[in-house]
Amino acid sequence: MFTSTNKFLIISTLVFFAAVGGLGYLYWLIRTDGQELLATMQLVADDQSAHENSQVVLDAFAESENRRTQLESYILNDDEDTANLLSLVEAVAAEQGVTVSTDKLQVVETEDKDFDDLSVRFKLEGPGDNVKRLISLIETLPYKQQVNELTLRESIDETTGLTRANAEIALVISIKAGNI
Repeated sequence: MFTSTNKFLIISTLVFFAAVGGLGYLYWLIRTDGQELLATMQLVADDQSAHENSQVVLDAFAESENRRTQLESYILNDDEDTANLLSLVEAVAAEQGVTVSTDKLQVVETEDKDFDDLSVRFKLEGPGDNVKRLISLIETLPYKQQVNELTLRESIDETTGLTRANAEIALVISIKAGNI
């Protein structure tokens, strides 16, 4: 019936197919594990990229702290800041030999939810050049502002021969909403 050669051939064929089947199974396992590994690597790379991006944002936020603090100093936040502004104008006016009075100080609500306007009107009186210098200094105050009106009248003092000036300047300065 079966000779030893036939037995050997049948056993070899069975071993061959078992080996091919085993190798096929191992190939399938390696391929599915490889795909899972690639998906996991992509997730890790995405997570690492998100972490790096968030770190970049956090670093930029930390680096901009000084600039944000400086910008915040240009906004009137409360009554104390408003009083400091008025004191500053009065101190500079005194240095210039100019009399200053605050004729109007009113908060005007705007459509902007974060900022309102502070409407201020100053009356100035003193030596002509000094009043003009003070007006220039008021116009360059380090706040977001707009000069709405400026009236300047000059006259010559007959006793001294010096130019005297009277001025009114109306400003609108941005303030933080709801704090003043």
